[in-house]
Amino acid sequence: MMDSLTHLLHYPLYGGVVVWQAAAGVIVLLGTLKLLRRVLRRPAREHPFMGARTCPACGWRGQVSRFNEVCPRCARPFTA
Repeated sequence: MMDSLTHLLHYPLYGGVVVWQAAAGVIVLLGTLKLLRRVLRRPAREHPFMGARTCPACGWRGQVSRFNEVCPRCARPFTA
């Protein structure tokens, strides 16, 4: 079993590259692409009428309309 796996990993491909080198190259390429997508992605746009609020009464945190004056959990006003 181990001998056949070693033979498979050292099987020559095009240009003198062996299977394990090609597999390592694919893994590095995919990791690099994922990292670049994470670094270069645009920040999420914030909706102009939404804002982060924290309820002083119950401690709820979340995004609600800027026109909403009460907590969605406890229905108390955000400003005391």
